[in-house]
Amino acid sequence: MVGDGVARFVGRESALRELSEALDEARCGEPRIAVVQGAANARRSALLRGFASGRPDVAVLSAAGDPTETGLAFGVVEQLLPPVPGSAPPRLGESAFEVGWRLLADVEAAQRNATVILLVDDVEWADAASLLVLLFVLRRLRTHRVLALLGASAHGIDRLGAGWRRLLGDSVTTRWLRLGGPAMPDNDRLAGEHAPSLAEGVVALQYGRVLLDWGRRRAAVSPLLAARNIFTRLGADPLCDASTAALRVAGVAVDEAADRLDAERILTEREHAVAELIADGFTNREIASELVVSVKAVEYHVGNILAKLGVHSRRDVALPVWGAGPVGAEYPFAGEV
Repeated sequence: MVGDGVARFVGRESALRELSEALDEARCGEPRIAVVQGAANARRSALLRGFASGRPDVAVLSAAGDPTETGLAFGVVEQLLPPVPGSAPPRLGESAFEVGWRLLADVEAAQRNATVILLVDDVEWADAASLLVLLFVLRRLRTHRVLALLGASAHGIDRLGAGWRRLLGDSVTTRWLRLGGPAMPDNDRLAGEHAPSLAEGVVALQYGRVLLDWGRRRAAVSPLLAARNIFTRLGADPLCDASTAALRVAGVAVDEAADRLDAERILTEREHAVAELIADGFTNREIASELVVSVKAVEYHVGNILAKLGVHSRRDVALPVWGAGPVGAEYPFAGEV
């Protein structure tokens, strides 16, 4: 579910899907970090605040760095510590270790009742003491229901030091979102932004044709379906027709009605990855191992996938995902290597 405050961000659908996916994983007890980079004209700060707001099941702890307060010890952390009667702000002389334990205790307490969004914008302007505290806390999140949202300029993260680079280098727990200039609708992007996908489609089509030439019709199905999906999404009709023709040679009776359902527009990136593995016959445990997530998270994604695609069983997922029927029905060469 998208927060009430995000409807106005036309053209940021991809970024919002990524953030929603990370939040869903955090809800399952898999703490996540999302780094959102972009200049002021990309409305980065408004996007972060809008995404975090309006969610009844989420507790938000927010702060922002300021270039005039980089010398103010714990200035950012003080904004994050929830106001509790009788509690005191970080004291002069208190160590980052001590303040870190205090913030971690507050986060742990909050996430017992709601998923926590820890939002720090302009993180590159946070004071050094706060950066140490934040690093301390984020490194100790294990099964906490926490999503850390870090907003920074295009090269702001580079200023944070080696410890932060190691933390944010984990591709499982950290997502990087780079916002461009002013937002534009996703279906109105510049042709240059489509070029990599078009090239990938052409490569997949050619690879599928090579496999057909070698007589490996079953192996050719996956790259040909991938190519067809790319060309359909880009509106490249001649190449889409070429992929469809190659699929017929491979023995796949492509269901044209499936074109009405663009699974990649309905599912998040992670859900689509799970759906592809479901369509390939993976169990939940195998999917969890493949994607390095918990079985509980996979079960959560599977429920969302079935609901969004309007199907009732796992075997029906292949049609909207690949645009073809399940293996064994539409794939007469399922036994081939």
